[in-house]
Amino acid sequence: MKRLLIALLIIPTLLLAQDKQKETTEKTKVDAWSGATKKNKQEVKFTGYISGKIKDTDNKKALEFATVSLTHKKTNKLTEG
Repeated sequence: MKRLLIALLIIPTLLLAQDKQKETTEKTKVDAWSGATKKNKQEVKFTGYISGKIKDTDNKKALEFATVSLTHKKTNKLTEG
């Protein structure tokens, strides 16, 4: 009897805990593959690498810490990811 009661309490909890994956048709929130990204299946994604060195103009030495932003050329929006 105890096992039946425990099973009746645990099974619905496990079933209700599983979210159904909803397919969205909205545009992408960010250009990344994070969990917060909503992907549009028709949108073309480009992947690649951005690399380089940032040097100080006065002494031509590489900066130890620098922040670089990548913006979209047409929309002037910040690209995240």
